[in-house]
Amino acid sequence: MRPENTKSVEMRFLGSISLLLVSLTLLVNVLIRFQAPSNFPNDPTTKKRRLLEVTELAAAAPKAQQKQLPNNSKGDVGKSTLVSSELEASSGTTTADGRASVLIAQAREMAKQGLATQALKRLEQVLSFAPKHNEALTELGLLYLLDLNSPEKARGYLEQAVKENPSNTLAIAELVDIYAETDRNYGANKLKEFYELHPDSAKLAFGIGHLLVEDNPRAAIEYLKIAAESGDKDIEGFTLPELAHAYDLAGDTSKCIETLLRQARLQKERWENSNDEVYDLRKENYIAAQMALINGYLSHDLSSEAARELENFRQKIGNDKEFQQLTKNIARKTDKDRGAL
Repeated sequence: MRPENTKSVEMRFLGSISLLLVSLTLLVNVLIRFQAPSNFPNDPTTKKRRLLEVTELAAAAPKAQQKQLPNNSKGDVGKSTLVSSELEASSGTTTADGRASVLIAQAREMAKQGLATQALKRLEQVLSFAPKHNEALTELGLLYLLDLNSPEKARGYLEQAVKENPSNTLAIAELVDIYAETDRNYGANKLKEFYELHPDSAKLAFGIGHLLVEDNPRAAIEYLKIAAESGDKDIEGFTLPELAHAYDLAGDTSKCIETLLRQARLQKERWENSNDEVYDLRKENYIAAQMALINGYLSHDLSSEAARELENFRQKIGNDKEFQQLTKNIARKTDKDRGAL
């Protein structure tokens, strides 16, 4: 199902990614990173969004107003039907932007109901009078990727959207998704082309770094450092784990630990300063970051440092399941170290 509104999307995906981070640290006992799926799912409800998309989706998601007919209406989109184009003039949306907003809103509703062909016609109609409409280009990319299972066509529309608007987080996230599945080198080079046009885009810098990290971690570090120093706490928050991973692959243990420590402190600060609405989610992010730091110490044979951070973690969180699991990990690692002496 597609998101009903921006706020619910943000909360649902933030919750999902927090749980994903916690699960990864517990299962692999290594640095936090995000992974691409092995193929492109046909069912939109099973598609996993990437870390980049999740943390900033609310800011980038379109806010087009949606209007509905009564449940007994019989339009081509079923019981939950957006107001039709014929009502456009009476609602005052006679401008090109107004027409585009109505058509895009209709297309989203149709896509949510599985009417991809009808949604496609609405979006193509927008491009017929506004060929560079960024929102329509993004929606077409999503439609081809999520509903029509055509990543190649999706890529073309998403590349157009990003070229015109380097702040389009959703389009960047999905492009990185596609590139990671098809051709990382091509993707990194393509994003570099966009980055040359928009050198102030931290999101593009992050995307380039993510695509380079496995094959060329040292090159990835340079781009990830740019994203991490952008001054945007959200971008910093999802960049630091990837930067730590890059340092680890490059063999720089000191920088890896330093970056994990920075991430843990950042998430602790954000949790402590959060309001009730995001308190639990920020707490989960802090737990994931602190666990990644402890596991980072363990993976580099720094048991005493891990024990120290574990005590800090216990004092802050208490004896929950995560704490108990980490205690077992550290005890096991400490016994192994003693046996080697």
